Amino acid sequence: TSQETIQFLRNEFARTLNVREFADSIPQGLEQKIYQISLMAIKLDTKTEADYLRGLASALRLSPDEVNAVHQQQGAPLLYS
Repeated sequence: TSQETIQFLRNEFARTLNVREFADSIPQGLEQKIYQISLMAIKLDTKTEADYLRGLASALRLSPDEVNAVHQQQGAPLLYS
């Protein structure tokens, strides 16, 4: 890999994710899978992470019941009661 590629990746990882833009780029039908992957990538133990997941779920148009089902499948704390 070139230094240019490495710098590009560093810049991309440093950028703040625009959740709405990200969600709009997801092909229809993959919303729940993307949410699952995002949940697997974090340890849901802070308010910031919970807020991110709520925002992602909203942007992906997932219902609270769908979100809680994913959390139950993965043994993660529920977001909605």
